[in-house]
Amino acid sequence: MEDEDEGCKRATTKKANLHNYRNVPHEQGYSIILKNLPRHATIEMVQKNFKRFGAIRPGGINITTPKHGSFSIGIIEYESHQSVQAALEEYQRSDRPLDIQRRGDKKKYYLSEAMVMMDRGSPLFSVLFSHLQQTDKYLAMDICSCKRLMPVLRSVAVDFVQQVLLKGSKSVQLSTDEQAVLDSLDLSFTDMPMRLESLHDFLKNRSLEKVEVHLQNMVLAATPRGCLGFQGILGHIIKNHLTGLSWNGQFELGDIVVCNGDEFIITKTPQRFELVEDIPEETAKAFQADLTQICNCLTYYFSIDGMMPPYFPELFSMLLNIPEYACVSKTMLEIVYEFITHNPATKPPIAVANLFSGIHGGCGAYDDDDTTQFFRTVLQDAEVGWIDDVEEYGNKVLNGVLRYEEERRKKLARHGQIEEIETLPMVSYCDSLESFVQFVRHVFQHGTNKTKEYNSHRWIIKADGSSEPLEKFEPRLQQVRSLDELIMMIAISLGKHVLKVIYELLMNFAMKGMIESVWKDYKRSSYQKSVDDDGCDQ
Repeated sequence: MEDEDEGCKRATTKKANLHNYRNVPHEQGYSIILKNLPRHATIEMVQKNFKRFGAIRPGGINITTPKHGSFSIGIIEYESHQSVQAALEEYQRSDRPLDIQRRGDKKKYYLSEAMVMMDRGSPLFSVLFSHLQQTDKYLAMDICSCKRLMPVLRSVAVDFVQQVLLKGSKSVQLSTDEQAVLDSLDLSFTDMPMRLESLHDFLKNRSLEKVEVHLQNMVLAATPRGCLGFQGILGHIIKNHLTGLSWNGQFELGDIVVCNGDEFIITKTPQRFELVEDIPEETAKAFQADLTQICNCLTYYFSIDGMMPPYFPELFSMLLNIPEYACVSKTMLEIVYEFITHNPATKPPIAVANLFSGIHGGCGAYDDDDTTQFFRTVLQDAEVGWIDDVEEYGNKVLNGVLRYEEERRKKLARHGQIEEIETLPMVSYCDSLESFVQFVRHVFQHGTNKTKEYNSHRWIIKADGSSEPLEKFEPRLQQVRSLDELIMMIAISLGKHVLKVIYELLMNFAMKGMIESVWKDYKRSSYQKSVDDDGCDQ
């Protein structure tokens, strides 16, 4: 309640800002705005009626329908100025009831809104919440958190509309009909979220945690909330890039807001850049500037004393220096962005385990000499020296899995079970990525056999040196609490090889065939906001 009271107090001091919305023009560009579309209007209907004026940009039609009122608002973005002019000329000289104007017109939006409200006899006065965010994001946040502020803002809106009407009619008082509409004025904020907060408030003190991993000291890990925030704002930037929009690095941490706990938005208006297959240098530089700036904004939340969670150092390094080959080709840029968006850094550990199990299953579905599956060829041809890394890191669990078959044979030999040795399958590792995938799958499947409490009193040593198991013994204590710990072990010591598997398959367009569905399922896995929003669940 104290937070709400403070929000109301802070917002009330800013209520005069509502008057400033009369000075908010629409974005510049080859666009028009349709102000009184029927509520049942669809994108398909608008496209059918307006495509005759010229080519419309892909995804260039947007329709907003307020919860109250009889009309919708539409925006059409054309490919050329000539198309905009043709649409304006036809509708302005016709008797059609559609209110149409150029987006970016010097005619002030809310002056027009006040007049149109009276023309249609509707008490609904709509404020676009996106305008509110751009004009004063702090007031926007206060409105979402303090519902008692609405009557105050309504009175400001009434004063504003009254001033517009009196100035327009050059009269000293309103007509009876105008006064009736004004008295029942319904202030609506179009597309207003239930909750709005800054990215800083969303992440502060809740983006990192220390987790226990078997045989390790406490390990730094990104929280589900941290992963959601990182992936969310990065996804927002990349989504805009792939439609040719960029901020050219001209935004700050304070310009980023979070709507309803899972929608991340940069409130500043992006610029349009040319995006074709051969990416212009200016566009590439603008995209890189955005990624560099978001790294600058997020480093504080994902590092402690220079340390970052697994995968994050490599992810930040790529964001700060997108490969040159990705900056000249739209196709390659899309692939690199797919790798960044679905980086293991922001995925639940179990999703990474399932991905590698699926890839292993895909490889095992074919005979060794079957070369028809390109994804398998890619993994077989790449040698990365991962075995040396396992041995150098010295993790007993990982080394135990690596040497499992060798130790198993020695154990059977010690117990005199020579015949059983001959029935064992031959499992040997090499430095290829395919072999590494097999190793990761074995760690996830068999690693818990190496994390049980050691108990040497489970066997009886006979006089001849052979041994046999005791008939009764206490079960060994399992020392890991979650299978996630096994995947974290791999991430800590072999994370660069995990990334290499995904990167090589994507860059060679090899996420196809038997593993395509596995990759799609992995991409769908992510952290989501929880019901109470105190944390995030998978």
